[in-house]
Amino acid sequence: MEITEEFLRTGASDRGGWSRQQLQLLGVTWPAPKGWKRALLGQTIADDIAQQFIAIGRARKNPSTHISVEPAAHAASGAWQLYLLELENNNLYVGITRDVDKRFEQHRSGKGSLWTTQHKPLRLLRYVDTGLTSESEATRIEDALTVQTMELFGRHRVRGGQYCMLEQADVDAALVRHGHWERVERAILARRSFDLQDSWDSALEHVVAMALTYYASPDASTRDALFSALYTLTRYRFWHQDFDAALDSAYWDRAGILPVLLSFRDNRPVASQCKDVYSVLAAAMTRTRRNGPQFHHLFLHGWTAFAPSATEAQHARIAQWMGELPVERDRRHDEFTAILLPRMRYLLRQ
Repeated sequence: MEITEEFLRTGASDRGGWSRQQLQLLGVTWPAPKGWKRALLGQTIADDIAQQFIAIGRARKNPSTHISVEPAAHAASGAWQLYLLELENNNLYVGITRDVDKRFEQHRSGKGSLWTTQHKPLRLLRYVDTGLTSESEATRIEDALTVQTMELFGRHRVRGGQYCMLEQADVDAALVRHGHWERVERAILARRSFDLQDSWDSALEHVVAMALTYYASPDASTRDALFSALYTLTRYRFWHQDFDAALDSAYWDRAGILPVLLSFRDNRPVASQCKDVYSVLAAAMTRTRRNGPQFHHLFLHGWTAFAPSATEAQHARIAQWMGELPVERDRRHDEFTAILLPRMRYLLRQ
């Protein structure tokens, strides 16, 4: 695996630091010399070392989800063991069991899971005694390792825990429900090289085009294409950290902010069953969030900027909403929206 800035950030603690053990994995002496990160960028390390580096970082952020990747010599009586199998065609499987040897033989005989029936097990890569007798707690660790392994090797090659379905669309749907899809996809894209042939403006136009394709298509691959187009923007010199929130599904997904704004721009409902554009606005204005202020100012400024068709009574209701806007607003998406939809720029920067 290539060492990138994204990879180093993934393994960092909440305070942005790294442990002595992590630095040792990267071959860095302790205390770390000045400029060690720059010296490492572009170098490659083994995938298992990279997995340990990331696992240690996640454990420092949330100790309850730490997963050891070293094999255990002896399992506690009755405790669940977490294991990782290498399968044919470069696939992997994560599971839990009370008896690793017996479970491995079940997988080899085709009685383990649908995934290992379709992809023949080659060997047991590693296992660890979780020390847990509760299946529900062991299952949470199984799910966590499955997601971590997907980050390293890709969600198309890994199954385990709640993500054992054969169909990729079903796995992706589960990852989306649990809030892990973007995390996995970002980890994979961070290691990809990008050939930036288009200008910044063309790349932004491509994002909008991919978004409209995704909103109009039931094909799950269009979601991948849209997120890839969005992530490609991070490789341009014009990308700014203020734009990072645009990578959150709350902004670009079918139930997010962007399809509402594009509905106003195109004067038609986008990714919505609403009968007209005003109904799209009304539905967006009823959205609530558990934490923090709403994004209502984005919707109202979008309506003002693009001026879609509406009746006099609807315009009066919109004016009322505008007058009721709170002073406190969540502006995390303002800067990227001002770049992606320039007609809104003057309103968002007032």
